[in-house]
Amino acid sequence: MLCHDMKGGYIDDRFDQGCFDIEEEPYRYIHWSLIDTFVYFSHHLITIPPLGWVNAAHKNGVEMFGTIITEFDDGKEICDNLLQSQSTVDNFVDVCCSIAISHQLDGWLLNIENKLDVEQVTNMMYLVEKLTGEMHARAGSSTKVIWYDSVTHKGKLEWQNCLNNENVKY
Repeated sequence: MLCHDMKGGYIDDRFDQGCFDIEEEPYRYIHWSLIDTFVYFSHHLITIPPLGWVNAAHKNGVEMFGTIITEFDDGKEICDNLLQSQSTVDNFVDVCCSIAISHQLDGWLLNIENKLDVEQVTNMMYLVEKLTGEMHARAGSSTKVIWYDSVTHKGKLEWQNCLNNENVKY
């Protein structure tokens, strides 16, 4: 898996007809045969890989994932709204599945990098389960949702870099 962080986005690489009048060389990846999955990552709530990236990945037999991310204080506010109820989670999951289908994504990286209130953890676990189930049902059984291990099952923001008893529930 290659998860490349462009510090705020790929900028001009989003254009499917090429990049013109750019100040810096855009990010390019040419070694598709070395990976199975490419995560198109940036620091926006939902990052959708452009068509050119999706086509390049699929042409080379590589899965292409989008990113769902919340970070720090702004992310906490987003989670406060998103995790209000199972209904708000269901609406979010519906939108994410629709995006994945229309953009031919093979899955999502779910990256929550902010504290959750203890009472929000149940709805976050519901989000992971619901997104995974709906992606399988609507976008295909081979789709995946990957959880980034930065939040514990008690809602604490704590990067763990492994699967353990603090994050396995997700």
